[in-house]
Amino acid sequence: MGIRAVLLDYVKIQLMNERKYYQDSYTTTFKATVIEQLTHDEKPAVILDHTYFYPTSGGQPYDLGQLNEIPVIDVLVHPEDGAIIH
Repeated sequence: MGIRAVLLDYVKIQLMNERKYYQDSYTTTFKATVIEQLTHDEKPAVILDHTYFYPTSGGQPYDLGQLNEIPVIDVLVHPEDGAIIH
């Protein structure tokens, strides 16, 4: 994969995976669209088009909550493309 393709993928993920917690860290309910389903550490996971869930970062713990009444057990930044995984 060339550098152009990698950069285009990165821009796509950043535009589709908006981090709303930077604008409003108090939101507790929101609607989002699942843009990818995957497995992380042998557990089901999703990437949303935007999120208010803060991921584990710099020693700060991730946000807890639910997606469609399913407990969110981890929130992290995907190491390859920076997407937020729930």
